[in-house]
Amino acid sequence: MRRTTVAIAAAAGVITPALADPFIDFAFNPAQSGFEGTLSLGVETSGSLIGDYDPDTNPGGTRTKPGLFGSFGPTENVPVPVDLGVSIGGPAVTSISGSMRLAFNAEGDTVRVSGYNAAWGPGSISLPATLSLDPDSFRTRSPDSTFPGLPVNLPIGEIMLSDLSMVQVGDAAAGTLTSRAGGFDYQVTVPVLLFGTATLFGQTIDIPGVPLAIPLDGGVDIEGDDAVLFSQRSFTQDGGAAPGLQLPTFPLDLPTVFPTGETASLLFSLELENILFALSGTQTLVSSGVVIPAPGASVVLPLAGLWLVGRRRR
Repeated sequence: MRRTTVAIAAAAGVITPALADPFIDFAFNPAQSGFEGTLSLGVETSGSLIGDYDPDTNPGGTRTKPGLFGSFGPTENVPVPVDLGVSIGGPAVTSISGSMRLAFNAEGDTVRVSGYNAAWGPGSISLPATLSLDPDSFRTRSPDSTFPGLPVNLPIGEIMLSDLSMVQVGDAAAGTLTSRAGGFDYQVTVPVLLFGTATLFGQTIDIPGVPLAIPLDGGVDIEGDDAVLFSQRSFTQDGGAAPGLQLPTFPLDLPTVFPTGETASLLFSLELENILFALSGTQTLVSSGVVIPAPGASVVLPLAGLWLVGRRRR
């Protein structure tokens, strides 16, 4: 009987620590959860521009040629190297829906967050945008103009950002916990990738997972098995990604430089080199959930029963 008792005790010893890690699955209440602050997105591209001239379909279109001087044949239309950037930024107010799992230990000093995902919306965020253009020097025909290759900044109206979401990456994020009457307070930073789309020059550009670190700071009130989470934290975060993505060719009209007063119709073929994203503001999360004992809790009782049976048989 001694071996049986030792084996059961060892098994119980393996399972018992799991009982110290209950968890709560929280679903954020979008009516009370959201972000308020400022948001900025920077897009950096490089490639070429060329006039929209086509001898068959658009013989009166704009033609381009690199350089400030020299001959310009009657049908020449030559690509010009160019760097193009777009800066988007302004105030942003949005609701947040999503979920996460929060696990905590019985000693009351650590928490772990897993499965964090936060979707902004519904709807899109409209922000003012500025185009920065840095081409080599070039000339045009139809209209006749010279572009001296100087950087140009142009306001281009509003850009729509949509489907913004943050998805946790890696293992469960560990943080600190402080027990108090009725629950506990916690602090944890969650590594995420930010995804979304931007509508730019009639094209939809995917934001391909910008890494950020989102701090969560708040409290959990527990009454019986019911739990209520509140988190409110102001923070500033920025990150970037280098997707190296070839964009579809798109048209863009530029005002002429020398002389002014006309418009050159151009086609841009660009590669998306860098995306830069920044947030500054306050995120609020409110949610309710149910405290769930750690998996394996129900196994201890049968083991304890076996141990008692063993004692009675002796």
